[in-house]
Amino acid sequence: PPSKVFSGQLRDFYRAPIGAGIEIDPAQLRLDPADASALQRAELAQLDPGKTHKARIVNISGGGMGLAIVVDKVMAKLFEVGTRVAVYAELPTLDKPLDLDALVVHTETLQNGDLYLGVSFQIDDAQVQKQVEDQLQRLSVWLQRQMLRREQQK
Repeated sequence: PPSKVFSGQLRDFYRAPIGAGIEIDPAQLRLDPADASALQRAELAQLDPGKTHKARIVNISGGGMGLAIVVDKVMAKLFEVGTRVAVYAELPTLDKPLDLDALVVHTETLQNGDLYLGVSFQIDDAQVQKQVEDQLQRLSVWLQRQMLRREQQK
């Protein structure tokens, strides 16, 4: 057995980083209208709860994704851990755009001031979940190949 288990080995899915030089359109992120707590936080901050926010995709796996979003301190409160969001992204290798409900499972302020959101996809239908997992795993392989090609060109 391995002497040390790394966090990446504990994951259900490989998390593919979206590296520099790989062109992927930003994801679109918005609060889930059924999340009363998030809507209340938006109202208190005098922010539009229905606004769509662009988020840079940092990494992706079959179960979720990491997103970086430009926010100020007030808007950062909208995306607390436990907030339900809708994520829309047009990604290479996918048959159709990714349009899923997700849950913010962790947040972190990045060095450049952006807010990093780790979101977990919330899929109730087992068949749909399997399809999404398969498509995102194919995307992960494609991303790995793109990174290898870039490395070989150096």
